[in-house]
Amino acid sequence: MRTLLYVEDNPSNLKLVEQLIARRPDMHLLSAVNGTVGIELAHETQPDVILMDINLPGISGIEALKILHEDP
Repeated sequence: MRTLLYVEDNPSNLKLVEQLIARRPDMHLLSAVNGTVGIELAHETQPDVILMDINLPGISGIEALKILHEDP
């Protein structure tokens, strides 16, 4: 089972990805509505893949990515 963390504040985009991942029995989807929650979930769950929006409320996806890269 692979885990995908999707960080997205747009409900329509989130719903689309939820529908796509629902077709994949080998994947588990986690979602976060902003970069701060996304970083917390990434630390807690260590997902296999992170799909992150760039324009997020609070910190941007680019800033969140930098934070994740700095943490081994």
